[in-house]
Amino acid sequence: MKYSYTVIIKMVLFIIGIFIFYPIVDKYLNLWLGIKEYIVEGFVWSKDTVKNFNEYQDTVNANNSQFNMRVLQEQATEDEAKELLQTGYWPWSETTKKQYIEGVWQNTMLKFDPDAALDYAMKLYNETAAKKLLSWNTKEGQFLLYGSNMNNDNKNIIGIDSDGNGITDAGEISQKSIIKCSDDPKSVLQKTTINGYNLFNGYKNTTTVNIDTKDITKEVPGFTFVKGECNPCAPLYSDYSCPFKLNIEGNNKISDVWKELWSL
Repeated sequence: MKYSYTVIIKMVLFIIGIFIFYPIVDKYLNLWLGIKEYIVEGFVWSKDTVKNFNEYQDTVNANNSQFNMRVLQEQATEDEAKELLQTGYWPWSETTKKQYIEGVWQNTMLKFDPDAALDYAMKLYNETAAKKLLSWNTKEGQFLLYGSNMNNDNKNIIGIDSDGNGITDAGEISQKSIIKCSDDPKSVLQKTTINGYNLFNGYKNTTTVNIDTKDITKEVPGFTFVKGECNPCAPLYSDYSCPFKLNIEGNNKISDVWKELWSL
């Protein structure tokens, strides 16, 4: 019986020790393993604010939208969250409001009253999230999401030869290329070349290679770096350190929302 009591006491002391020393061990173990803590300094809300935000979601917002609290705290300050709780609206700058209304006006598929759309958006999105949404509707955003298509002959493919190569209406072998950011967590720019078609199943024969940063301006017409060579796909993982320009039909102006995201 004494042995049993001794084992129980040791187990209790061991569990208490875990609770006491775990934060210290966890911190230094992470440092030793090279694991970083992805919490942005100055953007961590207090427990009271998190609690009040969750209550706001369950009551006022009727829990209609689910939020990743870690991401939300990286996007919005505690003061911004408090303003939402007090007024029912995330604080936006006048510039962001103007850009959002312009985006609504430019939407040709769906028509909304701009003021009503703005009112709804400010209840749902913090300003950082709103800027990211606006950014995807620009030429820079479209390039990052969908890439660009390159055709070395700009002619229609009307058939395939015995090797599966595409044949144009001029009787020439055609090669089409798609330049697009990869789907990897650390996305990079890739070039996928369509070499022809498989004669047995009709599938495209493609070759995909990563484009070296020094070759991007050669591969993508109208593309230029603003501050030097870097990874233009970085915004896809929330890294806004690589500004670039796209010359589309003579217009190489950087979209306003991207100027802000790139801090230009």
